[in-house]
Amino acid sequence: MCGEINLSVNGETVKHPEAGLTLAELAEAKKLPLDFLKGLGLSDLKVKGQPRVVIPYMNQGGEVAEIRKAGRIVPGGEDAAS
Repeated sequence: MCGEINLSVNGETVKHPEAGLTLAELAEAKKLPLDFLKGLGLSDLKVKGQPRVVIPYMNQGGEVAEIRKAGRIVPGGEDAAS
């Protein structure tokens, strides 16, 4: 996600995915329309120069009760959020 960086491991160059996650990447990975996610209030944000997806959690009154920031998608597991 968000490109790749090259690392040197034991003298060999290895490609490693760069940290971060954009809303467009999340939409593609979850096979959901980008406009649908935006309509739910999700948006992009940069944290320490890395892209994150802002995910608002609403209470029963429709007000934002909590905000989480997703920074990556974990294959076969829960998405990493802070």
